[in-house]
Amino acid sequence: MRWIEQQDWCDGNIGSFGASAEGIVQLLALPDAPDSLRCAHVQNASDNLYDSLMPGGAWRAELTTSWLNGFPTPTTLAAWRAHEAKSTYWDPVIIDAAERSRIRARVYMTSGFFDIFALQQTAAFSHYVTDSAPGSGHTLVLGPWTHGDAQTPIGELAYANVAAPTDDNLAFFNHCLKGQGTPNWLSLRYFVTQIGDDGAAATGEWRQGTLWPPPESILTPWYLTAAQDVTTLTVDPSNPVPTVGGANLSVADGPRDQSALDARGDVLTITTAPGTSDYELIGNPKARIYAASATTDVDVVVRLTQVAPNGKSLLLTDGVRRGRFVADPSMLTPLTPGAPVPFELDLGPVAVRVKAGHSLRVAISGTNSPHYEVNPNVAEPLSSSPPP
Repeated sequence: MRWIEQQDWCDGNIGSFGASAEGIVQLLALPDAPDSLRCAHVQNASDNLYDSLMPGGAWRAELTTSWLNGFPTPTTLAAWRAHEAKSTYWDPVIIDAAERSRIRARVYMTSGFFDIFALQQTAAFSHYVTDSAPGSGHTLVLGPWTHGDAQTPIGELAYANVAAPTDDNLAFFNHCLKGQGTPNWLSLRYFVTQIGDDGAAATGEWRQGTLWPPPESILTPWYLTAAQDVTTLTVDPSNPVPTVGGANLSVADGPRDQSALDARGDVLTITTAPGTSDYELIGNPKARIYAASATTDVDVVVRLTQVAPNGKSLLLTDGVRRGRFVADPSMLTPLTPGAPVPFELDLGPVAVRVKAGHSLRVAISGTNSPHYEVNPNVAEPLSSSPPP
C-alpha cells in the first residue's frame, strides 16, 4: 500500500476489496495499514484464523484439510497440525484488542449465517465497533447465506425474499474514497428467517441495528435435563455421525434436514414442546455440557435445529469442544477417565423467527464428520496421525 500511495495515478486514497482468503489478508493488514487506506470491503473472512480453522480445539477437516491440500506444498498443513493448541504460534493471524485500537480505515463486512467464518466475522465486527479508533464507522451485512453463495435455495430452504443490498458497495466506496454522499444505513443489517410449516419454504425480513448480537437480545438459560439425569452415549470413531449441511466449504452446506441423524443411537436429542406463539432466537447461542469420558479424550458436538410440524429438523447452527483443550486451550491436557468436566461451546450466530407449532431441538454427539475431524478419543497429538 505504501508503494501504491507513492504512484502518480494514486490520489492518496486507497480502498481494498476481496472475499475469503483475500478478505482475511485485508483484515490482518488493517492495524498497521498507512493512513492512505481509507476503507476495506471484506466478504466472508476472519481475523482469528485459529478459532476459524480449529474451533474448540477440533480440526475442521472439510475446511482446513481441503483448503490446505490445494496449496502447492504440504508444509503448511503439517505445521498447523503440529500446533493444534492455541499458542503464541497463532498470534500473527489473530487480531487482538491492542491491534484493533490502531485500525483507522472504515470496514464494510458481509457474511452469512452459514458462512464458514460466521462466528469469527460477527465477533470481529463487534470488536471493531468497540475497540477501533473513534469515527471508524464499521458496517456488517449478515444474510442467511453460505460461503460466497447468496442465491436461493440455500441448503434445503427456498427463500422468497433474500436479495442482498449490493447497491451499497458502490455507495460505500464513493463515500470513503471520494467523499460523495453519506450512507443512510445503520452499522448492522441482518436477515431474520422464518421457516414455513413444510420445512422447505422460508421468508423473512431485513433489520438494522448497531451491534451484534443486538443489545435487545436477552441471553436466556435453557436447561436441557434435570441435574440428576445421566445419559450414556457410545462414540465410535469408526462410525461417525455424518455431516449434513452447516457452515461448510467443500461438502453440502446450509440448513438441511437433520432428522435421520437425530434418530441415531449415538445422538442424544432434547426437543422443546411446539410453541404456542411465535418467538425469536437472535444472537450467538452457547452450550455448557457436563460430560465424562471413559478415555483420555472425547469431542462434544452440539447441533441446534428447528423442527417443523412435519418433523423436518432444519439445522440452525452447531459447535464443538475437544476434551484435551477443556482445561487449557493453549495446552494439550488429557481428560481423567470417568471425571466429569464442563464442555463450553460457542455456536454460530442465528436469527430466526420460530413460528407457533415449531420446536427447537438440541442434538448432542461425539462426532460430526467431515465437518470436524474424528477424534480417536485418545489424547495423542494431532501431528501423530495424518489428516484423513
